[in-house]
Amino acid sequence: MNSQTLKPTDIKAARELSRLFAQHEGRSTQLQIGSEQITLPRNVLQIMLEVTTQLANGHQVSVLSKDSDLTTAETADLLNVSRPYVVQLLNDGKLPFRMVGTHRRVLLKDAMRYKEAQRKKSLEIMEELSKEAQELGYGY
Repeated sequence: MNSQTLKPTDIKAARELSRLFAQHEGRSTQLQIGSEQITLPRNVLQIMLEVTTQLANGHQVSVLSKDSDLTTAETADLLNVSRPYVVQLLNDGKLPFRMVGTHRRVLLKDAMRYKEAQRKKSLEIMEELSKEAQELGYGY
């Protein structure tokens, strides 16, 4: 999807599609487009439901495969950190990458794996802090 904002008519159409997809969630369904009828598998329907729900809420949507290459800037956006920090992660070997010419590329699945590991680490630290606060009588 491009970076243009969604038109109200697009949001309305996405809302209607999302409603229709939600009615068939969890099972395959028949879909007619023009004169052609196709079977929409359950997993494809789930993806379509997620995409149309996001669009219906006015959000921009991008669809990437797990094997997609990300630039350092795209990786930084995904991880919600600065690009120089991503470069530091790459140089320190904390995030795998490959070179494409003179540019670093990070696989989406590697960036997501790193993001999940950081999320788990944050949760563990918050849990530790909460336990310490309880032991010290701070009422958390």
